[in-house]
Amino acid sequence: MKWLKTSLMLMLLLPLLACEAPEGAETLIRKQLDEIVAAVEAKDMDRFVRPIAADFSAERMDRRALRWLVFSQWQRHESIGVQLGDIHVEVHESVDPPRATVTFQALLSGGSLLPESVGWYSVKSGWREDTKENWRMISAQWEKKI
Repeated sequence: MKWLKTSLMLMLLLPLLACEAPEGAETLIRKQLDEIVAAVEAKDMDRFVRPIAADFSAERMDRRALRWLVFSQWQRHESIGVQLGDIHVEVHESVDPPRATVTFQALLSGGSLLPESVGWYSVKSGWREDTKENWRMISAQWEKKI
């Protein structure tokens, strides 16, 4: 009889355990950043621009110019390495649609076996919620540190 109670209890609880809580804005944005990094390293332009908003603007360039900047780096270097660190996400839910400010450090390297060039950048980016499960980068500023 005890195993029957235990079985019934498990049957009632399993659906609850299987449900995942919806991901928060910070988690979704961090996943988008990971996608951008993976796309740059894989030299996959379609994947790279997916999280970039159509009205993106940065450093006197739009989305199209950003594509050309990334493409030109791919042409120059056999491989590109990207490491992000010190990532801070601040979500502003008081505006509609919600926005976020994301700051991070980026170490970029280009080359083959040994990097031909390395750069350390401080980046500040703006994000806008596109849907409840998707955020897009709308702006970026960067400053080369090394």
